[in-house]
Amino acid sequence: MPPCPGQRPGWFAALTMVAATGAATLACGNGTSAANTPPARTLRVGVSLGVNSLASQTNGVRQIAQNITAEGLGRVAEDGKLEPQLADNWSLRDNGRELLIRLKPAVKFQDASSADARAIASLLPAAIRNLAGSIADDIQSIEPIDPSTLAMRFRRPEPLLTETLEVMIRKEEGGASTGAFMTSPTSPTELVANPSYHLGRPQLTRIEIKAFPSVRSAWAELLRNNIDMLYEVGSDALDSLEGATNVAVFTFTRRYQYAVVLNNQSPALKSKSVRRALNMAVDRTQLVRDALNGHGLPSSGPVWPKHWAIAGAAQAPEFNPALAAKLLKGQSLRFTCLMASDPLYERIGLELKRQLAAFGVDMELKSMPPDALYQAQRIHEYDAALTELISGPTFLRLYGMWHSQGAFNYSGRGNATIDSALDGMRNATSDQQYKQAAPLVAAAFDDDPGAIFLAWSERARAVSRRFAVPPPEPGSDVLRTLRLWTPRNDQRFASRN
Repeated sequence: MPPCPGQRPGWFAALTMVAATGAATLACGNGTSAANTPPARTLRVGVSLGVNSLASQTNGVRQIAQNITAEGLGRVAEDGKLEPQLADNWSLRDNGRELLIRLKPAVKFQDASSADARAIASLLPAAIRNLAGSIADDIQSIEPIDPSTLAMRFRRPEPLLTETLEVMIRKEEGGASTGAFMTSPTSPTELVANPSYHLGRPQLTRIEIKAFPSVRSAWAELLRNNIDMLYEVGSDALDSLEGATNVAVFTFTRRYQYAVVLNNQSPALKSKSVRRALNMAVDRTQLVRDALNGHGLPSSGPVWPKHWAIAGAAQAPEFNPALAAKLLKGQSLRFTCLMASDPLYERIGLELKRQLAAFGVDMELKSMPPDALYQAQRIHEYDAALTELISGPTFLRLYGMWHSQGAFNYSGRGNATIDSALDGMRNATSDQQYKQAAPLVAAAFDDDPGAIFLAWSERARAVSRRFAVPPPEPGSDVLRTLRLWTPRNDQRFASRN
């Protein structure tokens, strides 16, 4: 059973005792364990990838390595705007039909070749196609102007095309990118410092990534000082981690949210009125408190709540039990909700089932392996599906997940109302029009709901205090400062983050 909010689970105390016992045993033996004396400036990272196959674990570790080693021309800030990364700056010309991109000087790929305008222009078309799907059709050309400048020509002004600058730049052959770390030639689970990194060589020399079957097992190794960091910690373990004195915990809100995708072709959920009522019947604040132990941000709609075009304005729908009861009165609503076989999803599902039951709605929960859940959505044979979807912080990502032509809409999510609103974002020709279109997207999901958006998920990185970690910008992931992390030479732990 998961712990109650604020209650320390038994495994935390047990693992702490194991770690203390192990340390005492080593002290009475021949000194310090080799595992407790890692090579200087090496960060050992543990990732929980479940009890998947070895191939799945290898792919998971490889994906994490790619996230650390690659960069884009720009990166997305907390407010949904792009800020320069590989690019020094960019500007729109010709009434929004051309984007002129000026690169940072003397940037090299990790294979020591020049990351100049010609090289990047050759890699962008395929990379943008993978990220943006059919939106890439509106790019007329990408050409170098000089070694440090390239131009993207558009068939029409379109703001979502500028948002594609976040795409990771990586060579197809060899996989070289421009990040502060690069994959070791001897192992895909080891990263080494990029000596030619354009912002200066990282303080760490090596990162070792190791997969574990659970957060518990990785946490035990962190307590024993056999690893230095837990890559990602979910809401189940956050309360326990925050009790440790030798670990700094850095929390952040992910750009993903838990949602119940509603199949509007299902007989039970065809009615827009019914889907609206289901949205109004859910108390998201209570769900975050009871199902997520308080570790999440209640959803108010599909749009990233910090997005500059929304500016913190409340989005519909809100908890409205009176109207929900009125819309559902006299109906005998029953449907099945699919979800992954996972304790967290089960807890969310049970809380949601309890809340809907108060309105006479019978939601049957059905757990299944992730692959089976994916297949059921892909062939559209489901009523509803509890899942976690990327929803921000840009409208490009929202378009990819919900537009019928979106690059990541593998299951036919959404409807014509949502398509029309998202197309309005594409047709905006100024910041003012973009800002006017943003709330219309939220309104479209309210008018013809494609999902019950529940909560933005909270995660954490847990790092041994053996390392000095610069604080991240408010709300952002601490991994953005990774190149600046350093071991503490005096082995003393800093004050708690």
